[in-house]
Amino acid sequence: MKGRLQMSIDISKDLKEILDDYAIEVSEEVDKASNSTAKSVAKDLKSSSPKKTGKYGQSWSNKEERGTVLNKAFVVYNKEHYRLTHLLEYGHATVNGGRVPPRPHIKQAKERGMQFFEKKVRKMISGK
Repeated sequence: MKGRLQMSIDISKDLKEILDDYAIEVSEEVDKASNSTAKSVAKDLKSSSPKKTGKYGQSWSNKEERGTVLNKAFVVYNKEHYRLTHLLEYGHATVNGGRVPPRPHIKQAKERGMQFFEKKVRKMISGK
């Protein structure tokens, strides 16, 4: 048939490009949410940690762990008194056979951080 123009549309290439751009954008926003969540959890732990001298609570910090460019990991940790975290969170035995009761604070901060992170990601994905 002469005079007929055939045109093929390769929509899969365009769709792949759009989805790749969206994935990069979402990944960057999730990294931002992860960073702000780590900062929030460290701040929460500073205020909710058991206080004797206050040094334990003030040594909470966060840092970025190794990860790919689009998939970063953030860690909340106690810089100075990392040996005490498990003992305070779960309690421990004493020398004379007694027990020191647990003072849970890390698990609660983690749960609040997970809710904070989920809220930020949902807000970012919905565009609000």
